Amino acid sequence: MSDTALIDSSRRSSGVESRRSSRVERPVPLLISGQDGFGQEFLERTAAISLNLHGCRYPSRHDCNVGSWVILQIGEPSVGEKTRSVRAQVKSVHLPRSARELYHVGVELEAPANIWGIPAPPADWLRLLSGSSTTSETAASTGPGHFPSRSLEIPHTPEPSAP
Repeated sequence: MSDTALIDSSRRSSGVESRRSSRVERPVPLLISGQDGFGQEFLERTAAISLNLHGCRYPSRHDCNVGSWVILQIGEPSVGEKTRSVRAQVKSVHLPRSARELYHVGVELEAPANIWGIPAPPADWLRLLSGSSTTSETAASTGPGHFPSRSLEIPHTPEPSAP
């Protein structure tokens, strides 16, 4: 199973003081690929619900192990968006409160970047990015590691040509 822990919300701080970059509450479509706590590969369509320069949180049907790696594909090719794939490490898994609810998975990107396509990011994102050579292209390149054997490519319908 996973290395999850129940979190006592009455003892939790807001985390704002220890957060490395501002959090943005905005849905961003994701396709997640990884292995669950039983070692079974999965491919799941979901959306980031809270994100920052260093990672995101998303609802999931899968109980992943803390410390495991997943691949996030950001964007929806079906609506003509360019997609980007990045590796991220699972940092937290919040258990569902009931059988009808989903896990909430927190992941950290390999390299901080505005991979989310936020056109006017918070000032601290710009400050952090200007102090390093990190760009969304750096984060979009995936390094070595264990990846599921299936491809993340989603069939892309070509745009109709102009008459």
